[in-house]
Amino acid sequence: MHRLIIAPLIALVFLTLAACGGEKTYDDFDHINHWDDLDQLTGDQSLVYFYTRTCPACTSIKTDVLDMLSQLMDDVEVYLVDATVVQGQPPIELRYVPTLIVFHDGVVSDHMIGPQPVLTYLGNELAARE
Repeated sequence: MHRLIIAPLIALVFLTLAACGGEKTYDDFDHINHWDDLDQLTGDQSLVYFYTRTCPACTSIKTDVLDMLSQLMDDVEVYLVDATVVQGQPPIELRYVPTLIVFHDGVVSDHMIGPQPVLTYLGNELAARE
């Protein structure tokens, strides 16, 4: 009898832990799906991370980038752009992913191309807020 009760309880605990503490995914963030939406950035600072789901470099830093972006969301606007599905005419030239573009008051103020520059910038942003 005890085994019948304990097994479902253990399963419930694991499901609860997985749901609460699961790894972030791209879908957990707001996305820009049309290039024109970049014109609508209004925050003092906005971070826009460009990626593709099949990019090896994007995949290699995905967990770290999403974790750092989620930590920054209280202080800055954070958006993701899947470069394979964004619609419209790009106002900026995007040659490589991953790329992180920083906007201040809707104007591009900085950009990082490649895994290491993206991780370094986000790490520095987090350190500056501590």
